[in-house]
Amino acid sequence: MLWYKQTRGKGLELLGYLVGSGETVEDKFKDKANLDGNANKNSVLKLKDLSSDDSAVYFCAASIHSAVGSLPSQQKPWCINMQLQ
Repeated sequence: MLWYKQTRGKGLELLGYLVGSGETVEDKFKDKANLDGNANKNSVLKLKDLSSDDSAVYFCAASIHSAVGSLPSQQKPWCINMQLQ
């Protein structure tokens, strides 16, 4: 399970990912983000010490994917499971 942050007007930025129950958080977000869960079933993104710089849309993805052309966007609220601390 991969987690991304998209700040207004910018592209997606990888926060980190889970493989099995192993967590990897990108260096830039090590003090900010924590990933919990089991990538095969669920994942939780926890953010701490929030500030206005954290205002963004956060996405999760079950796997890496790329597509040529544009595809219609779909909301999948079951994918978003965040805890703000």
